[in-house]
Amino acid sequence: MYVFTKEDETLVFMDMFGLTRLTFPKKIKTDRNQQGSLLFSSMSMDESNSILYTYRPFEEMAALWGLPALKVAQKFNRYKHTKGTLSPDGRRIIYVDGFTLKIDLYSGSDECVEVDLTPASGVPRYRYLQAVPAPIVFGEEGRFVFFKDGVLIEGVLDGDRVDVKKTTVLPVGERGYIQLFLGEDTVYVVVNDAGTSVVYNSESGAVHEYSSLTPAQVVNGHVVYQPDESQVIREHLVSQGREVFELAEEDRGIAHIFVGSTKLMILPWHRGEVVDLVSGERVSRKFKGEMLEASKKFTLDAQKLVRSAHVAGGWIDWCDFNLDKKFPLYGYHFILQNPGSIHGEMFSGVVRSFWHGKTMGNDRKRGAYGSQTFGSDSADRTLKWTDDEFKAQVEGYFQAGCTKEIIHGGVRELSGIHISDEALQWFNDLPSE
Repeated sequence: MYVFTKEDETLVFMDMFGLTRLTFPKKIKTDRNQQGSLLFSSMSMDESNSILYTYRPFEEMAALWGLPALKVAQKFNRYKHTKGTLSPDGRRIIYVDGFTLKIDLYSGSDECVEVDLTPASGVPRYRYLQAVPAPIVFGEEGRFVFFKDGVLIEGVLDGDRVDVKKTTVLPVGERGYIQLFLGEDTVYVVVNDAGTSVVYNSESGAVHEYSSLTPAQVVNGHVVYQPDESQVIREHLVSQGREVFELAEEDRGIAHIFVGSTKLMILPWHRGEVVDLVSGERVSRKFKGEMLEASKKFTLDAQKLVRSAHVAGGWIDWCDFNLDKKFPLYGYHFILQNPGSIHGEMFSGVVRSFWHGKTMGNDRKRGAYGSQTFGSDSADRTLKWTDDEFKAQVEGYFQAGCTKEIIHGGVRELSGIHISDEALQWFNDLPSE
């Protein structure tokens, strides 16, 4: 997750290497103790851009930070709070429970106010397996949008009073990593799934689809997406005029896109620098020594799993990376939006097999690690892939950079139940590296 302050004076983002504040042109600071996920952490600011709220999902930890100093103003007890969003006045945290908004003064002096936003007409009978970094997003003067189970709710928040202005049912697919972007008179709902980003315009009803390796971003009527590992494109949603930005050779891979009202930037796959795509300027996050070398090796390996996640139709990101100073160990946590069913079972097996026995720089071996999975369906034990479907999946993993030994970790999850004996024999007969 990331945020820009007004007029794009400062960019703040959080990933596995820490919470980073970049005040332009090149004043940068990273708190390496506050790690999180670019995809699955939650981050929000008040209207004055003086308070930042962060939520770290794996550890279920939340904190308030003063800006621009990036100093902790308040930490919340672990597991006490769920993922939330800071209100525009900076005095309240808004939590989501189903279609209920829970509005809480974070000082704890008042009781939580609950507001039920369940549409009177009911909700579609779909089961949405969605990952929403900020299920409620705020704009100016208390304007908010909230998306749940295919229903988009627009309204205004005044203190703890909620005024619903509009409710729209959108034809959003049942799965995907879902983001909300506020336009001047509309809301853009972006659903990212298996290398595709679909943009819904709530006002016009227009639907646009883009091939993108990373979740597409929308601002000022433009969509920004990454069609391949060497390019990022900014395209107007109506006129379809486009600008193509070629990535430097060292940045070619699956990036993360940061868009502000004027800024267009990426965090490349190696995550060591922030790159301005328009000016070409680069700002280093100042990784040094063993951290610099280990982070490059880790993220180079991790790219293979990001590509593999596209094969399975899910998303994966890391929320911690620690080098133990006393022992030759490294630790990590990752979060997976599992596509469910047999795709998810195979991918989970591939992930476990991928990291087994890995070393990291100076022969550091894997130490403490853990994972968190959400949006996961159990596989129907009567469901089988056809032989062609199974072979296509295996080929996709090979193209992502996985070896036969790694893929075998996923095949083990399917053999005897979801694939035929002939398909299993075909896989076993493939040459090993």
